Amino acid sequence: METAKKMVHSMSRLRQMSWKKLSLIGAGVGLAAMALMMLTVVTLVVGTPVLIFGGIALLLVSPCLCCTAPLWLPPLLFIGIPTLIFFVVTGGIAMFLAVMTSVGSWWLYRYRRGPMPPGGHLVERMIDRLRNAASRTKSTLKSTRDGVYQVASARLIEPEL
Repeated sequence: METAKKMVHSMSRLRQMSWKKLSLIGAGVGLAAMALMMLTVVTLVVGTPVLIFGGIALLLVSPCLCCTAPLWLPPLLFIGIPTLIFFVVTGGIAMFLAVMTSVGSWWLYRYRRGPMPPGGHLVERMIDRLRNAASRTKSTLKSTRDGVYQVASARLIEPEL
């Protein structure tokens, strides 16, 4: 009986609410329902192929995993798991990513603007090699093409014996 009285009391409070508040509550409930439906659709659309292809990949790769387990299991147990525990406990993954991003940004800035960073001369040498290879290929193709045209024109001009 008390539950019914509480419901009647809450209904009267609902009737006293302004239209603005009711519309905001309705919009919030509608947005939450829409988000839940989209999450369901995304899970069905993305999750099903991932589950199917992941299962097929696991089925195909599992013999290799079983045969090579003696090789990768000890490093995983003695290096991987303690490292993971350390990163989870200390929050090191975020710190590691932040440090790597800052170091990479510093390296790129120095490579583009400032003095050459460590290893920058190797990048320059690689770029020069690529440019030289491209120019050599271009000249080789040009000389080969010219040679082919000369041979073809000589055959057309010379009478066959």
